[in-house]
Amino acid sequence: MYYRNQSNYKKNKYKKLLKAIGQLSGIFSDSDKPYLSYRAHERIFVMAFKTIDITRKDNPIDTQDGSLGIALKTWVGNNNQKIAEFDKQHNEFSGLKGVQLVKKIATLRNERIRIAKNNYKVKEIIYHVVKREKHKMEILECPLETIDIEKIKIDRKRGDDKNTYFSDGRNTYHFSETKNTLYMIFDKLELIEEFKVPIIKKPFNVLTNFLKIASSELKSDDYYSYSLPKVDIETYNLKKNTAIVNGGAAINISPDQLCLPLYSKRGKKKIVFKKSGLNLWNAGGRERDSSEIYIPYNADDKERDIDFFPPKDVQFNLQLPSGEVILAKVCQSAGDKYPDSGKSIMSNPNNNLGQWLLRDVFEVPEGTLVTYKMLEQFGVDCVIITKISQRYYSIDLGGLGTYESLYYEDE
Repeated sequence: MYYRNQSNYKKNKYKKLLKAIGQLSGIFSDSDKPYLSYRAHERIFVMAFKTIDITRKDNPIDTQDGSLGIALKTWVGNNNQKIAEFDKQHNEFSGLKGVQLVKKIATLRNERIRIAKNNYKVKEIIYHVVKREKHKMEILECPLETIDIEKIKIDRKRGDDKNTYFSDGRNTYHFSETKNTLYMIFDKLELIEEFKVPIIKKPFNVLTNFLKIASSELKSDDYYSYSLPKVDIETYNLKKNTAIVNGGAAINISPDQLCLPLYSKRGKKKIVFKKSGLNLWNAGGRERDSSEIYIPYNADDKERDIDFFPPKDVQFNLQLPSGEVILAKVCQSAGDKYPDSGKSIMSNPNNNLGQWLLRDVFEVPEGTLVTYKMLEQFGVDCVIITKISQRYYSIDLGGLGTYESLYYEDE
């Protein structure tokens, strides 16, 4: 497991920061169990262990250390905990019941794990858990595994019409139809370490005194702030502030980010055309590579920030989630309204983008047409592009429905 193999320095820093947050629990509640928000936990973990923050909802990985993906969780109480939401994929399992229902949910869950592993090039994923008990915190870990669909068995002694419990022989799960949410019973966690967290009785007094002396007596290093590991811009894997979908509501992206769809619209219907976009390889006119694609860059997206990309046919660096950097450009004439811009994002060579997305991440066989139905099953129908500098960008996957939630949710 991950935590056991870290240096004492990193582990002590991690525990110190967790304890500091937990001691101030009285700000938030009267409970004798320390408070720890999931986002504070994520930030503390990244800072202490110098891992890469790739936090996105509907993505099983929260942070990455080399070829290991880590899902971070914290809770109080029982071990029946949420691991995935499927609001945006409800049409995939609507009307199903019993074994058919849970097998479909298991398939969607496994797809998310597969795509996350491919996208970030990780070989293994684990859960790292901070469980909060009375005046203490526990650190536990266990593997994050795919669901063995062939071995699924329904537990008919538990649940009801809207809650189905099932096991695959390794783990026990619980799917709530009301919440479109999959839970797992974490009964195989390994307790690695625990430490006391005395909760301060008057935390507001502590904060007030801290603020009085902070400007004059504390050095900047004494504040609980952090930055990602110092690396050259050519290898910097920017993953923060990515737009996500959580229960159907998208978190806003920052001004230096743009979300682009992987589909087109025919009326209200979302579609991937057979000879363009992700299927450009299937178009006529000339001989094309089997992985040649482009990402649509529509007029509405240009108007959000006309200067977001360099002018048409000017190449820029595009960093993939794995850290690999490829060349890309805006191309194809966009008409008289935008003479200096294009209507698509393509790579150079023109198969690099498709090699990443179609072959490495989605694992779509060559010669197979991509459909919007496939994107729904993958749980991905857009990308998020981040502008790091004038000629340096990064790209990552966007959750199903993120594009419309960000830009058209009020329509």
